[in-house]
Amino acid sequence: RCCTGKPFRRQVESRAFIALAVWGLFTVYRTMLVLGSVTEQMLHNADGRDASHAERLVRVFNFLILISVALTPSFGRFIDTHGMAAGLALVNALGVLTFGLLVTRPDWSLYVAFLAFGCFRAWNYSLMTAYSMGVFGGASFGKVYGIGVGTVSCLAAAAQYPTMAIVLGGSKPNFEGLDWAMLGVGVVVFGFPVFVHSRTVEGKKGGAAAAAAANAA
Repeated sequence: RCCTGKPFRRQVESRAFIALAVWGLFTVYRTMLVLGSVTEQMLHNADGRDASHAERLVRVFNFLILISVALTPSFGRFIDTHGMAAGLALVNALGVLTFGLLVTRPDWSLYVAFLAFGCFRAWNYSLMTAYSMGVFGGASFGKVYGIGVGTVSCLAAAAQYPTMAIVLGGSKPNFEGLDWAMLGVGVVVFGFPVFVHSRTVEGKKGGAAAAAAANAA
């Protein structure tokens, strides 16, 4: 709760807010990219597939991404036990796994990618909500979430059209290069869980120091 009670402008200028906005931009962009391109990816990735095969994979995708609903209580217990930073790291790892497997050929590996993506998508929004509320407080939650997540979501959505136009505009459409790039982005944004963990450790040390000072007094 490092930013709770601060004026809204100072909250927006804080490292905690900037980190949230960067995380939101790249996670939401990756989410929208998969949702908007899954049909084309099944058609063109891994040396291509025929239309009926791609259509079947998309139907499986639409089913498997819903499995995250059943797994969410277990994820909640994971957060209660291991904390926010561990939850963010797990979610980002699922995103990295998704893009690493979307370029593969076997159906079973794509099924794993679809399931990982469903959890990545659902749990990420839950974590961004919890982070915004926990760090900035309820009084400014709407404004913080609206700017830190809502605005960057609009930017991520706006970037989808030029992305698709570039990838599909070539003589032989292929998303594999983009998928590998998104995997690399996912590795970089592990910096956000590391940042959250460091702030958590600092907060615990500060609380312990304050308690020790109070006891000494």
